[in-house]
Parts: sequence; structure tokens; C-alpha cells
Amino acid sequence: MNDANAAVITELDGHVLIVTLNRPQAHNAVNGDVALGLGTALAEADTNPEVRVVILTGAGEKTFCAGADLKAIARGEEMSPPGNRSLGLCRHGSAPNQQADHRSGQWDCPGRRD
Repeated sequence: MNDANAAVITELDGHVLIVTLNRPQAHNAVNGDVALGLGTALAEADTNPEVRVVILTGAGEKTFCAGADLKAIARGEEMSPPGNRSLGLCRHGSAPNQQADHRSGQWDCPGRRD
């Protein structure tokens, strides 16, 4: 069961995982809690063979998602979950757990779009 006050709420409906960004007061802007909740929800979808579709939606009437929570960033809050600083990185590398940094162009990555 989900906490109605959680930053991200998930609901499994048959083979569909509904993931709701739940910060309508902040236009569902992404802060650390949303990043962690979204990552957890997507990991659940990836590991649960019953999940065939993921629907990402936002709570409230006005905005799906305003993007990064700039107020949280200005306060110095961490945007990535503890121990995970892979924002801006991808996992297109050929070796297990290898990451390509698209910003630096450090590794050749098939998903890179310069």
C-alpha cells in the first residue's frame, strides 16, 4: 500500500504499473524524494515480470512535471539518491555496469546524440 503523502505513488493494475508524481503543490517538480521514488518504481517495473506497461502521470490539475525543483537546488538539497550520482549518465556501455558520460564524451556510447 502506498502512502498518500509520498512523493511518488505506484499502483499495479493488472499488467500496468501506474506511477504518479505526487507533489502538486510544487507542480510535481523533481527533488531527491521524487528521483528516489521514480527510480524505485522503475526498478520494480524492470524486475517484476507481471509489469508490461508503465504509465507515468502527475498529481493535480495544472502540471504534469515542472522539471527539476530549482528551489530545492537553491537550498542545496541533493537531487540524486544517496550513493547514486548517475544523473546525466547512461548505461549504454558494453561492459556490465559500465556507464558512458554523455556530457564529457568520455566513452563511445551508442545512445549518444551529439
